[in-house]
Amino acid sequence: MSYTTIFKVKPKKENKNRFCKRISNLLEDIEVVDIYSENIILNGKQMLDFLFRHVAFNIGYTDIDDLLKEANNNYGNIFALCRQADEDIWDNELLSNIEIIVNCFYSFENNEYGYGYYYKKEKALKNIELLFNAIRAFLLSNGYKLVEGENRLSIVENEIAIDIEDIEDEKIKSEIISFYDYKNANDIEEKKKIMLILIGKLESRKNDIEKLLGSKIADMFSNYANNLNLRHNNISESYKKYYNKAVADLSEEEIVKWYDYVFAFMINIYLSLDKVKNINVNGGFK
Repeated sequence: MSYTTIFKVKPKKENKNRFCKRISNLLEDIEVVDIYSENIILNGKQMLDFLFRHVAFNIGYTDIDDLLKEANNNYGNIFALCRQADEDIWDNELLSNIEIIVNCFYSFENNEYGYGYYYKKEKALKNIELLFNAIRAFLLSNGYKLVEGENRLSIVENEIAIDIEDIEDEKIKSEIISFYDYKNANDIEEKKKIMLILIGKLESRKNDIEKLLGSKIADMFSNYANNLNLRHNNISESYKKYYNKAVADLSEEEIVKWYDYVFAFMINIYLSLDKVKNINVNGGFK
């Protein structure tokens, strides 16, 4: 009988209502000075809205409530969630709030305090550290983690099949993060768009795939690229050349699973090509 290490056990899930209260208490204790008015923003909700107004991802919204309402009429902000029972707080509702909170502070730091600064900075930074530690622990216990992409932090599933840290191509790294972003978990069109970018990258290296990884891998790559409604329309009978009844009959849930599998397959091809591309240095092994 084999032994399974206890360190693979996921952290115990934290009560969502208690988590919301912890986060809101920390936010209430972080004070920011608006450099234009020289006013100290003491209220946590007002402070967060102030940071939010100055970040690029607010896409024109002036406060968090407006963005949450646009995303879903039933989404409340972190301060409102404190008044709800644990079972009434939706996972995506909480994840949306977390995504906004971490990116407000991330953007504030990376803009070098161009529109404000922390009042009692040492205390504020300590509270922000506690805030991020609490958020990371909560995400981990629910199967997610924070990763840094292009100019923002993203929440992704904690089961990414590959290690993205060694990928030099920042565009590909960013697309991988987006593919695994919790908001795109069931978004077929977004996943398809990202997969087509990767397919384009690999198509230009088709000869290398066959030479270094073998004809079977090269054939599988072509089969997936051409027959899963990615490069060609495989689901409409009017496109007789490419129509594939087996693919047309797949449910949305089934096609998402196929896309997840094929994406991991193609990413590993991409990584494998980079690992073996210099194997023949000085004539290779004899």
